[in-house]
Amino acid sequence: MKKSITAAILLLAAAAFVFLGGRYFTGAVTAGKTITDAQRDSYEPVRERNWQMLEKVMDYGPEYCKGYAAANGDDERVREILTEVRELSDEICQGADTDLEKVQAIEQWVADNLYYNHVAAETAVTADVISLETVLSTRAATCAGYSNMFSALCGMQGLYCVNLRGGTYVLEDTPDNLLSAPMNHEWNGVLIDGEWLFIDTTWLSNNSYTEEGYLRAGDMDEEYRDMDFEYMCYEHRIDLADHRDFRALLEG
Repeated sequence: MKKSITAAILLLAAAAFVFLGGRYFTGAVTAGKTITDAQRDSYEPVRERNWQMLEKVMDYGPEYCKGYAAANGDDERVREILTEVRELSDEICQGADTDLEKVQAIEQWVADNLYYNHVAAETAVTADVISLETVLSTRAATCAGYSNMFSALCGMQGLYCVNLRGGTYVLEDTPDNLLSAPMNHEWNGVLIDGEWLFIDTTWLSNNSYTEEGYLRAGDMDEEYRDMDFEYMCYEHRIDLADHRDFRALLEG
């Protein structure tokens, strides 16, 4: 889902320390993106739910990724697509020395080069629409396509990236509405040096594709770049989390 209303939020919060799924994460507060104590208290049920979902990241193995690479799942075509993704990932990450720099280079490329597919969003979002094959060729995608491409590019660099699906809401809604909102969006989380970093490349990008064609935005919604756990929970409820190991599929 493409966010239509951008929240402007004033900020301050302490880092949180929590044990999730066998790993320890310290919730590093990202510069310029914290939430008030009152907001944090209001969203405690969302935070608890999101923690629980991050404990249950599903990893179905490389075969699971075939349909996300190419809609028909043909082995030869899948290998061609993943080779192209690996080459693109290496190109994007040239000059990036740290994992954080790689993530930032990838999120910038995805948000800058993909266009939100309003035509598909308003008609039917199929497996083909979100596949790496289609996104590479058309540069148009819905949120699941943005998320899928981001995770594939990260994975080719050896980064642990998960795809997150769940509910979101607009600024006028309340925490209760976030808990009950339909599962309508997809974004990503990346584990870097023991800490989760969350990226919503769909909302970061303001590019769009409609029946009139491709429309490039003049700026990005920067608040959805490099979110810490606290900030992510303010507008995102996790229902499903999965790890797609495209690199293992390519190298297997």
